[in-house]
Amino acid sequence: MKAVISVFFIAVLAITFFATGSARSAGWVYWTEPDLDKIQGAEYDGSGLRDVIASLGDPRDIELDMVAMKLYWTNTATSAIRRCDFDGSNAEDVILAAEIPSGIALDVTGGKIYWTEGTTAGTAAIKRADLDGSNIETLVAPFPRLRDPYDIDLDVAGGKMYWTDHGMGRVYRANLDGSSIDTLWAGAVDPRGIAVDPGNGKYYYADESGGIIMRANLNGTGLQGLISGAGPHALDLDLADGKIYWTDVWWDYVYRADLDGSNQETIITGLDNPVGLAVDPSGTSPVLLRHFTAAARTPGGVELTWQVTGAGAGMEFHVMREVTGRPGYREPGDVSVTNVGVTYRAVDRGCEPGVSYRYRVDVSDENGRRALFETQTIEVPGFKLELGQNQPNPFNPSTAIPFTLPRSERVKLAVYDVNGKLVKTLIDGVMEAGVTQARWDGRHRHGNPASSGVYFCRLQVGKKFVTRTMVLLR
Repeated sequence: MKAVISVFFIAVLAITFFATGSARSAGWVYWTEPDLDKIQGAEYDGSGLRDVIASLGDPRDIELDMVAMKLYWTNTATSAIRRCDFDGSNAEDVILAAEIPSGIALDVTGGKIYWTEGTTAGTAAIKRADLDGSNIETLVAPFPRLRDPYDIDLDVAGGKMYWTDHGMGRVYRANLDGSSIDTLWAGAVDPRGIAVDPGNGKYYYADESGGIIMRANLNGTGLQGLISGAGPHALDLDLADGKIYWTDVWWDYVYRADLDGSNQETIITGLDNPVGLAVDPSGTSPVLLRHFTAAARTPGGVELTWQVTGAGAGMEFHVMREVTGRPGYREPGDVSVTNVGVTYRAVDRGCEPGVSYRYRVDVSDENGRRALFETQTIEVPGFKLELGQNQPNPFNPSTAIPFTLPRSERVKLAVYDVNGKLVKTLIDGVMEAGVTQARWDGRHRHGNPASSGVYFCRLQVGKKFVTRTMVLLR
């Protein structure tokens, strides 16, 4: 039901996933089916219809967070506002105990969710909260300003919110904090969905019982009937393509037309009772991020894995890395992406021990490059001073001695006999941090073969000593 305004996808998780099921430029449309207790979606041409999530409890309005790739909706039967990933996974309650919530709108940049609630003069309200459901505020109180507020949309840049009141038969506007309420139109019959086009200075609303979609200037002047129909209900705009989309709850169709009402098309038919509506003009939703993991597997390495619902032709993934304390993502040159089916893996072995990183994975295709997901901060474990057991042991004639240094330091690694006498110095100098090894050839420092017996290998780093026992068997 909301105007979809172009979003600049900032460098975040790899902030989330934007990719298409096949290489195409078409978008997707989502709608609620309250009688079926589900949310469905399909491509702009009506193909690929699928259930997104079911068993909801009378879902009504719907809105898309194109940054976090979340789908928000109001649930009237459970008096809740919920959200999930675009593929229907990770469903969760955001706000509970809302009084019959109906319309919903998001200010993603400001981190706020707005909604209408209540169906009587005593319970009606317009509220907002943080996107996680915290810090709930009542912006507009009940009657005489509200009776049955239905849908809501935002002009964030203009600092305004617009809503329809089904009970009052009116269209209103106010500041985003609820102040300075203006009545834009008081002669509506049955106002339902509303959508705002700030760039062209217009708002649209659907009058269901009146069988018409109306358009006016943002200040309420210039009101005109735009599109006639049976029972238009929910609205949304694809401003980039110059299209208006709406549901018709009498015919149970989804339609679209140009913003001036011309070139009307029926794109989806045979629905049950489509109420809420949201469009994704970027066409990013059909291929969805199912899940991802990110972890430091070994000192100096971070492994990323992710799984998607599908991949289009020509699609590529790009791993980006940000070092804590040095803002800005950069693409490491030595990280490659491999996959088995729709499961992808990338390992960054160019990390420094003890340093923290964040990662973002981008996806690119014919529509450009977009973010897929972004990780939390990952701390790569630092190396510990360790002297490993020589291999093989017992040995003849030589053996490898592994050791690990936490930092670049002067190192002395030497072999001693059971009497504590130096047999041979293997290393005496500065070594880089990390895992390495030295080899003893079973000979004294003068080149003579050492006799069978027990020997001690001692690693000295600064004032620290670590010793291992070795057995030479001739």
